[in-house]
Amino acid sequence: DAGSQDDQFYEPIELLEDLRQGIWSELESKSPEIDLYRRNLQRAHIDLLAERVKDKSDKSDLPALARAQLKLIRDVARSRTQPDIVGYTSTANGQKAILVSTITQAHLAQVIADIEAALDPQVHSTTAASAVGGGASPRR
Repeated sequence: DAGSQDDQFYEPIELLEDLRQGIWSELESKSPEIDLYRRNLQRAHIDLLAERVKDKSDKSDLPALARAQLKLIRDVARSRTQPDIVGYTSTANGQKAILVSTITQAHLAQVIADIEAALDPQVHSTTAASAVGGGASPRR
């Protein structure tokens, strides 16, 4: 049966899903805490996926699969940085307590920005030009 023959192969989407779930497992928690080593691993994962998105080869589905993975990571990271949804909890005295550390919030914000730059190179090139003075008008 042809269906069972397909089950013998580890499909590229399965590999990407397994990698994403393992590398970003902290995001399964509503109050993720991500240590330095995991943040570095996650940044490297984003960089690798972003490189695959840029590949314009007509012979591979990898750019489309990488783009889909980046969008999934971005959406989950956004959901973990929404203070009105999951970022805060009420304490016994009615005050708000932060559930996600500042460094994890900063990391996730940077992840979101890096993914958006990878998904829209126009934004990235405009931001880069502005950062080096290319976007500013000359002084007189």
